Amino acid sequence: MKHAISLGVGEPDFVTPWNIRETAIFSIEHGSTHYTSNWGTIELRREIAKYLSSRYGLGYNPKNEIAVTVGASEALDLVFRAIINPGDEILVPAPSYVSYMPGVRFAGGVPVAVAFYDRLEQNMNLGGVLINNPVAWGYTVRRSGLRTFPSDAPSSETAEDDDFDLFQETAVNIAEPVAVLHRSSDSRWLFVQLYNYRGWLKAVDVAMDSSRQNWQARLTSDAFVVVTGSRVDPRETAMGKPVADWRAGMGTRLPLLDRENEGYSVEIPQRGPNGGVQWKKAWIHGKADVSVGYLPYTRAAIIRQAFKMLGDNYGWGGLQEGRDCSSFIMDIFTVFGIRAPRNADQQERVPGRHISFRGLPDAEARYALLGSQAEPGATLHMRNHVMLYLGQDGGKHYAIHDLGSYGDASRARGDGTLPRVEVMQVVVSELDLPLRSGRRFIEALSSANVWHP
Repeated sequence: MKHAISLGVGEPDFVTPWNIRETAIFSIEHGSTHYTSNWGTIELRREIAKYLSSRYGLGYNPKNEIAVTVGASEALDLVFRAIINPGDEILVPAPSYVSYMPGVRFAGGVPVAVAFYDRLEQNMNLGGVLINNPVAWGYTVRRSGLRTFPSDAPSSETAEDDDFDLFQETAVNIAEPVAVLHRSSDSRWLFVQLYNYRGWLKAVDVAMDSSRQNWQARLTSDAFVVVTGSRVDPRETAMGKPVADWRAGMGTRLPLLDRENEGYSVEIPQRGPNGGVQWKKAWIHGKADVSVGYLPYTRAAIIRQAFKMLGDNYGWGGLQEGRDCSSFIMDIFTVFGIRAPRNADQQERVPGRHISFRGLPDAEARYALLGSQAEPGATLHMRNHVMLYLGQDGGKHYAIHDLGSYGDASRARGDGTLPRVEVMQVVVSELDLPLRSGRRFIEALSSANVWHP
């Protein structure tokens, strides 16, 4: 094509200048035809160091900080192999030179065309954000996933690792109040504010209230039931079947109409033809695990709530109807009317009696502090994980937590790390359980916290 510049081959569109060709011929004629150091000749590396210093003000040692490669492809290959970990997502411009994406794959990475993120950013409708933006008020009409971007496209460490979608922020229960701040370009997604999180929800999963006053009145009403079991399935009538979209997880709050037919008559938000909320009457069995109003806040009740989820599936960000470690904790405390932060590091900073393990490398000292200062029902914190402390029995300390995996101490590697043992459910374990790093859970704890709301 006339006037088109090909970026595919990576070859200049001009003849190599004569002074370079002449120098190459001279070198060959005078016997410079043998292998050089893999670093390149020291003379060349010195000249490169001088150029970088004079042109860019950069200082590199030509002896051990500069290497000369046979073309840019070899240089890129060396860089890829040095810095890419297996499963790393690497942004690659599109269109691009033909070896970029294969080079990333050979190094164990996952190439992602920049065009993919361009489409995500375009759908965020950033140009539609004004200095002052109207806010709408609504409720979720089913359990829904809050996303990083307005897209269902998953993002994981590896193609096979679909248990951990990094674009999944959190699951949102039915009847959760939301403030709608923005819409995507395709109008299929809403950027919302929850009480503790922001992200993108599908528009079909949200019903709008007519005014903030009505929305606020629902939030402050004393007539409600809260789901205290792991899950509850409301029905349209006492004789009807459970409605799949109405499944409510622990902590869900539903407006209470009355006691009826040995059960509870409640309201469920539904999305009307124009997107407005329509409250539909529903029924929950009287023996279902719900409470009229919030539960009294006691240590026994905290532990009782935790064991109601024993054996439940682990689900990163609420995927596959599951919970992760921090949503496990969040749901427990929500039934007491405590609106906990969503993520583990934020939960570590909840007001309470904090017990720090920093500076205590010895496990025995940590156990002594834990046993003397913490109470059953306290949260235990470490990097990227949170647990609920159960106390000690027979000299062993135990916790209940939603656990993805631990390390197999019977197959330690040469560097001390341990192979992954998949769990993916709520379990009770000792704090001597090994991590994949080779450390034990007790050795990785940063703090314990006895929550004081």
